[in-house]
Parts: sequence; C-alpha cells; structure tokens
Amino acid sequence: MVELLDTQDSPCTTLGAWCPALHVVQGKIVCHKNKYMHYVYILLLSNKQLYTGRTDDLRRRFQEHKDGKVAATRYRRPLKLVFYETFLSKEDAIRRERYLKTSKGKSTLKMMLRDSLK
Repeated sequence: MVELLDTQDSPCTTLGAWCPALHVVQGKIVCHKNKYMHYVYILLLSNKQLYTGRTDDLRRRFQEHKDGKVAATRYRRPLKLVFYETFLSKEDAIRRERYLKTSKGKSTLKMMLRDSLK
C-alpha cells in the first residue's frame, strides 16, 4: 500500500528540501500556486525487473498498475512500490526519470536499493 503524507508536512522534507504551503486536494498533494507534486517511482515486478515511471498522482497510478491497466506491467504482477522521489517541478521529475532509465541510472538504483531487492 502506498502511504503519502496527508498533512502540511511535505514528502520532499524527507529529502532535506523545504516545500511551502502544501495541502491535499482530491487526494493529490498540492504545493504553492496550485501546482501538483510530481513523483518518479520504482516498481519491483514479479520477474524481479524494475519499472521506472512518473506521475502527479502516485496513489492513482500505483492502483492502475495493480489493476492491470498499464500495458507495460499488466503481465508482471504482483508488483511492489520500492522507491519514489518527489519534485516540485515536472521538468525535474522528467529529467530524473530519464536518468534512472539509463544504464548508469539503473546501476545507481540497484546500488541504492540493494537491500530492498534481495
């Protein structure tokens, strides 16, 4: 189950960043100027492969994966959310997702998550 913070505390504070005036609107975390938070997430698939994705609504997207509504993961269930990062900027999230899909990014992920992937 995905647990996101539904309080004024920001998920980005866990990474040492400060994020002003966060609140929840229709289940999404919204920061200042009504901009949504953007997430890059990693799923561990049933075949032990990692899937990297990006969304502005992590709960909804994870549920879509679990329900088999995403073609790339439909036949690789059950799956497990093993990591996510939060960004204020969509462009930053896109850049991070692109990096994590490179061979160097995949190596970095495997090193970071080595205990979770056992």
